[in-house]
Amino acid sequence: MSREAALILRKSDVQPFFASLAQEMRIIAPRRYFGGDVMFGEVQSPKEIAWYYGHDLYPPKRFLLPHYEDMFRYESNGGKVKIENAAEAPKQAIVGIRSCDVKAIRFQEKFYGQPIMDDYYMSRLENTILDSENPHKLRISLMGGPVFGPKDRKFVQNDEETMLPDEYWKVIAFRDDTDNQEKVFAFLLTQKHLVEALAAAEGLDLEPWLWARITLQDLQAKTGIRFDAALRQREVPFVAPQVAGDGPSLKIVTRPDEYFASR
Repeated sequence: MSREAALILRKSDVQPFFASLAQEMRIIAPRRYFGGDVMFGEVQSPKEIAWYYGHDLYPPKRFLLPHYEDMFRYESNGGKVKIENAAEAPKQAIVGIRSCDVKAIRFQEKFYGQPIMDDYYMSRLENTILDSENPHKLRISLMGGPVFGPKDRKFVQNDEETMLPDEYWKVIAFRDDTDNQEKVFAFLLTQKHLVEALAAAEGLDLEPWLWARITLQDLQAKTGIRFDAALRQREVPFVAPQVAGDGPSLKIVTRPDEYFASR
């Protein structure tokens, strides 16, 4: 498989293409197994392929780097030993892999291809077609991180200290399918109201995180992170309850339909 042999396949041609491949090689693809878990395995029909999946339990690299393999075979007869090379690697197509899997396989190619070539690995690679799902119309982006504060607790182990923040933030940018508009929502996830009510740090048994809408302006002031003007221009406003003092404008969300409401 050379780097230059990269082609784009139209969605309407997917099933005919894989049907033709199946006549010449085995097809490896993500499949749903018992309980809904997804793992890469051999399929007999494109209908078995789980095109949309989150995480697979077992990555596809094992079909290029198996746990066990025949390197050679030998036969002993009357004190004479006959050694034969293992059979050539079977032709295969690994479809539905993500771009990160392709990068991992490319890294393996460098590792096993130089300076001393692993003939067994390279033989399998040369007999493999990789099909990667490229999200060229990516419709959602997610950013997030901790909100550090002066009252954050410290976790100390082996003379190393780690701060334990009780607030986190998320910013979600996406294109809404209902009106085809780009929208941005900012959230604050907090347990501060629970942590501050505790008299001691031992035996923490906290409830789930409290979600709240927050403006990018207030989030910037709270974290020190500067958000791009493109995000601020697409931010969806909301009506927050009256805020006492100089605190940030927050709107608590408790139901699924409130997270991305327009007001």
